[in-house]
Amino acid sequence: MNIKNKYFYGIINEPDFKIFDVIGINSSKVYSISIDKISAVVSDFGNDEIYPTRKNISTHATVQEFLMDKYTLLPAGFGVLASKNEMMDLLQKSKESIVNEINRLSGVIEVVVKVYWDYNSEIKEIEVNNKEIVKIKSKINKTSSLLEKQNIKIDAGKLVESLLLDKRNIYSDDIYGYFKNIALDSHKDSESGIENVLNASFLVKKADKDDFIKSIHKLDEKYNNKFNFKCIAPLPPYTFLNVEMNYFKKPC
Repeated sequence: MNIKNKYFYGIINEPDFKIFDVIGINSSKVYSISIDKISAVVSDFGNDEIYPTRKNISTHATVQEFLMDKYTLLPAGFGVLASKNEMMDLLQKSKESIVNEINRLSGVIEVVVKVYWDYNSEIKEIEVNNKEIVKIKSKINKTSSLLEKQNIKIDAGKLVESLLLDKRNIYSDDIYGYFKNIALDSHKDSESGIENVLNASFLVKKADKDDFIKSIHKLDEKYNNKFNFKCIAPLPPYTFLNVEMNYFKKPC
């Protein structure tokens, strides 16, 4: 078998060669390639391309979770392949920045928070409570021209959409600010669709994970269960890395 390629899971604070008690991609052994006090964690991979199947993605995550329990992990993204020499070159050339990053991220995790709402309910609330919308609806009822009614409805729809987006942005900023104040660091991503209020990542101490999750429940109560909070944790600190972990060119 051609085992020139290594599948790359990340870098840890391990000085010695080790075979880890976890199964890697393609049921392969997971082991370390070490220089001084740091190691790239890899498994042998006999192909030139890896597919993002559910099994492969799950295995990648399982190996990283195993490593996070025992080490400070600088995680590689899914699907990175490289030779042993390329791994050694990365460790050697970036050794100082890798060690600094391991020290900086020691004892922390990433928590992803996604927030959703029932935007149809919000639209109904706007239509009932917004004075301008109420006036427009009254105008529609008083107009006999079908064309004029249609034009008014189009304008009303645009106004409702604008008011809905404004409302979402206010909620998004408020919720993000709440979590930002209790996290070590934070990053806000764009929303995905009108039903999504917030996508954000937070850097949190491992020891504070449970308290952070409890804070989500408190915020949920504050908003009277208006939102659906989705929390994904613990994760390796992908978002907060200051070193390039997908250093190697992926096969085409």
